Amino acid sequence: SARGRAIISGLMIAALAVLTLTGRFHWLTAVAAATIIGLPILVRRFLNNSATSNSPPPAADSMEKQEARQILGLGDTPTQKEIIEAHRKLMMKLHPDKGGTTYLAQQLNEAKRILLKP
Repeated sequence: SARGRAIISGLMIAALAVLTLTGRFHWLTAVAAATIIGLPILVRRFLNNSATSNSPPPAADSMEKQEARQILGLGDTPTQKEIIEAHRKLMMKLHPDKGGTTYLAQQLNEAKRILLKP
């Protein structure tokens, strides 16, 4: 559920902060992880929850695609080439073999899968 993902994102950001403050995680990687994965999602959810709108919530599939575009840092209508290029650039920085985490790699792969599915 959306609330569960928000809680998990918050916990991941808190864990990154603790690891960074104790010197066990490089601060630039922590900032990148929080920015790419958690912060935009949490801010969007906070803004959506605080709005007093009578309109129905968007469909679940469109929310997944919107979240995937945010994770990859893409606009509203990315091309297949833009999706693949954004995924490749982020994966080169955040792959577990390059100092990233498995969680980040999974999020990037899931975002690419959602945006490329027909």
